[in-house]
Amino acid sequence: MDVGASGGVRKHGRRLPPTAAWLVVRMFGETFLGALLTFIVLDLLASFIDKFDDLVSYGLFKPAGMEYLILKLPLMTTQLIPVACLAGVLLGMAMLNRNGELLALQGLGISRWGIAFPLLLISVLLSAVTFGLNETVVPGATRQSKYLLDGVIHHQAQFNYMAQNWLRTRDCFVGVKSYDTVHQRLLGLRIFQLGPDYTIRAIYSAESADWNGRQWIFAGLKVLNLKHPKGELKQKPAPRFHLDAKPGDFSFALLTPEEFSLSELDKYIAKLRRNGLDPGSYLVDRDVKFALPLSCLVMMFCGLALSLDPVPRSSGAGRGFILGLGLGVSYWITLGFTISFGRSGIMPAWLAAWLPNLLFALLGTALFLTGEER
Repeated sequence: MDVGASGGVRKHGRRLPPTAAWLVVRMFGETFLGALLTFIVLDLLASFIDKFDDLVSYGLFKPAGMEYLILKLPLMTTQLIPVACLAGVLLGMAMLNRNGELLALQGLGISRWGIAFPLLLISVLLSAVTFGLNETVVPGATRQSKYLLDGVIHHQAQFNYMAQNWLRTRDCFVGVKSYDTVHQRLLGLRIFQLGPDYTIRAIYSAESADWNGRQWIFAGLKVLNLKHPKGELKQKPAPRFHLDAKPGDFSFALLTPEEFSLSELDKYIAKLRRNGLDPGSYLVDRDVKFALPLSCLVMMFCGLALSLDPVPRSSGAGRGFILGLGLGVSYWITLGFTISFGRSGIMPAWLAAWLPNLLFALLGTALFLTGEER
């Protein structure tokens, strides 16, 4: 211990010794992994119940059904790591408090900052791991899980996304109902052909279009000629039409944010801007890819602010569980609201993505600064 001239023990400013730091990190690691595995099992069970009828109809223990559930694990893991950080630190510190070890560390003159520092470093590492998984494993696994659900389990020959998706080409606006990335097939096309003065010359529609390696081959192609010399507006079969676009131009537009990496999303946003279109919600999704991994650090800080204050030993574990559940749910609710506001244009994209982290970081700071040293 650091003894002053008067013989008293200095209570503040000491760093956590390596042995004590390993004790704190080990206790957090055990509770974090336990919480993460518990959350993943519960989420996986919820997915299984949600798709129970489909899986039973297909064959409950067939390889594709099992693979579908396994491929959902990477996305579940990255989404649950921040909440597991919060639950892990609250429960871990509660166990240290119950055993009297937390009180002993503070009694040796180690400040709350000294105890928190190694865990904050761990949260930074977990943020980097989450970001890395979102950029590498998650996109491919999520795409494959959707293919198994729609193309194999549901026995559909194509993906079926209900929302209309639009692409701007050199002289057209192209709307497609769905896109089969496996067979490179567009379904439910509507094409608005523009003239030199940006007026609509004709409206094409087609049941489908298949990519043959060089161009799109349309099936059921019809045209409504708005420049007909006799002024007739009647849809007729069209002999041919050249669509100036490639399969890659449609694949990103029809994917959810979890299905593409940050670099792919940046390329698509740039393409929309080059074509004079507003990227809209894609800007929010891009910022969320940065903000969400850092929520590991925010959740860890909030958990430390709550768990390092003096509490009765008997109430530590229950208090940690309740606070962890409440804060985790509150964060996800807040994030859901701000993302919706950002996608609808009510608030800027960067603010929609980063506001939950900012609010909960301020909350954690306030709790930490107003806390007590033992």
